[in-house]
Amino acid sequence: MGEMTNGLLRNAIFGAACRRWRGQAWGLVAVGVLSAAGNLVADQVVWGNPGDPFVSGTILPIGSTGGTVQVDTEPVVMPDDAPDIYSVKGTGNEFTCVPNYDGDLRVTQGVVTLTFSHPSSGRLVIGSIGITGDQEYVVVSSKGGSFSLATAGGEDCNLTDSVDPVGPLVSGDRFIGQDYEADEVYGNGLVTFDDVESITLIVDRVDGDPGVAVALDLDAIPNIPITHDFGDYASFPLASSGKVNSLKIGASTDAEPSANTNSLATGDDSNGTDDEDGVTLPADLTPGIAASMTVNVTNTSGASAFLNAWIDFYGNGNLTDAGEQVASNTIVANGTSSSNRTVNFMPPVGASPGMVGVRVRLTSVSSPGPDGVDGLGEVEDTLVNVLAPTLDFGDNASLPSASSTVVNTLKLGATTDIDVVETTNAAATGDDTTGADDEDGVTVPASLAIGASGSIVVNVTNTSGSSAFLNAWIDFNGDGDVNDAGEQVASNTVVANGSVAANRTINFTTPATAPQASVAVRVRLTSVSTPGVDGQDGNGEVEDTLVLIGPAVTDFGDYSGFSNASSVVDSKLLLGAAVDTEPSAVTNSSATGDDADGVDDEDGVTLSGTLNQGVSRSFSVTVSNGSGGNAFVNVWVDFDQNGKLTDANEHVVVDHLVTDGEADVVHTLSFTTPSGALAGATAMRVRLTNTASPNATGAVGRGEVEDLLVSVAGPLGACGNTLVIPK
Repeated sequence: MGEMTNGLLRNAIFGAACRRWRGQAWGLVAVGVLSAAGNLVADQVVWGNPGDPFVSGTILPIGSTGGTVQVDTEPVVMPDDAPDIYSVKGTGNEFTCVPNYDGDLRVTQGVVTLTFSHPSSGRLVIGSIGITGDQEYVVVSSKGGSFSLATAGGEDCNLTDSVDPVGPLVSGDRFIGQDYEADEVYGNGLVTFDDVESITLIVDRVDGDPGVAVALDLDAIPNIPITHDFGDYASFPLASSGKVNSLKIGASTDAEPSANTNSLATGDDSNGTDDEDGVTLPADLTPGIAASMTVNVTNTSGASAFLNAWIDFYGNGNLTDAGEQVASNTIVANGTSSSNRTVNFMPPVGASPGMVGVRVRLTSVSSPGPDGVDGLGEVEDTLVNVLAPTLDFGDNASLPSASSTVVNTLKLGATTDIDVVETTNAAATGDDTTGADDEDGVTVPASLAIGASGSIVVNVTNTSGSSAFLNAWIDFNGDGDVNDAGEQVASNTVVANGSVAANRTINFTTPATAPQASVAVRVRLTSVSTPGVDGQDGNGEVEDTLVLIGPAVTDFGDYSGFSNASSVVDSKLLLGAAVDTEPSAVTNSSATGDDADGVDDEDGVTLSGTLNQGVSRSFSVTVSNGSGGNAFVNVWVDFDQNGKLTDANEHVVVDHLVTDGEADVVHTLSFTTPSGALAGATAMRVRLTNTASPNATGAVGRGEVEDLLVSVAGPLGACGNTLVIPK
């Protein structure tokens, strides 16, 4: 074998022979490998014709004459009875030469090319040139695979293995090129070469002429530089593709004889050209927040290419976890030149904070996977920072996003939590169900009366070392924003450093034009002044809630035999079609006191006939719920007629669910009258509330109360037990 010089194999690679062709002049062929600059370096030339005298001459650039060529004195013995040929050591670019018999060599034309076309090997073109233009070529590989066989002019050439025309070559096989004229085109030949350690390949003519014979010892092939581009992040498994200029990420690409990795994914940058120039990522990724990267791609390979990308969101060094492949076989069409492709992705909520690896591959083959040797193309590795969640968000879906960085020294109420993602809903309770329920700093009244003064109380803590600022907004006109005149009810109220769980009262007047509805309230405590109702602003906390606006405060039950029960009227939370309000309870023994005060709103419950001891009865309740959250129906019957609704078995319907969005929906409910219930007239109370498990009496949340009389009779079949509901 030969020695390596500057990465090139010297004086060891085979050769071509040159002979007198049909009475024409001599030809000489050089065989070698590419230099780093892309020039052919001739390592060894073999020429001569058995029986002809040796000559000396000059090998110079095309068109030159003069000089001397040193000819070896020992012939090269070819296997398989090939003719003897002789070697000439020389350097230079592509050439052929024809000897003059006076000892000079005249350079006439360039003939030999060498290119790389496979990720595992170089494409080696070898031929013998006659003045008539006849040519022979063979493509060989050290690593295996199927390769096309072609002439220097791009024409196809059929080559066959004389032992097995379609099988892989093994040591000792002969490989024979067909004889053809330069203007003839043969079908494309595909030959598979095994990854063998040593075979000898013989190129010869098939027309019986014993002229040229070329021996290739494949022991030498592994010394030819392999042109791969590797990924360079040490935490990832190795990945590489064959480097070609027609398929690249970014403006440049380079090749490495082996992977050069480090923990910063910069190993490739210091090896050859720094070609890590094709992937652009944001400075930081936030779990749960959509993001994108830009990949600059070029594909002039003649066929479609495929873009794949992975992000190691969980920081464990593999790229096979769910959601980590962020681009899958995105097609990059042939003819694409320096074109940006946007890869959109969503960092998972559970992504690991810190620097994580990113791998992008552009390949000639689809589905290359995140590792391994795959086709032609380029691999780029880089890093991106994943932020740890640090924000507290508002949670009212009707308001724009607002957030601040959570710190324990600046908070509303006693608790604060970090929201991995913004979670909103119409009831402004989205944050309550993620992490700790930290919506404990703002107290709003049961309702705000139109045109009247009102207030909210905000509990604040500031031990940050500097003043903080309290801002608050109320959506008085119910249009889904808080940008209208008069809707900011607190503006940069200073909260001094050292304030701990201190209450701040915010006073305001509800506009006379305000609707009767639940409206949004947003309160912000921030380290910066004038944060605005939206956006990410300084350190602090955001709390959203709802408050009811209405002309009157409550709806009462109206049966005088029961203690008072009331709920704040909400036009979006109804029993039946109507609701009215009373400044105080209007009751009587027939449970009709509310009917004569304002609108008769006792229209939500339908129960006919009597209740029979020990018998189940059904009745219907018509409900509407547009409150933005769940509501609940609860029913009590005073079976022992003592005016209390806390006795056993008297709470006959418990927290029957009414989902948000229901409008005039009839719910059929039922209960069984206890066998020990007293016969005669008694009363029933029905409550619809926005809170679960209300008491039968007292003020509870928002909703409506309806009282009615019912009659209890003996068991079915007993005589004289008919009782008519008096209402």
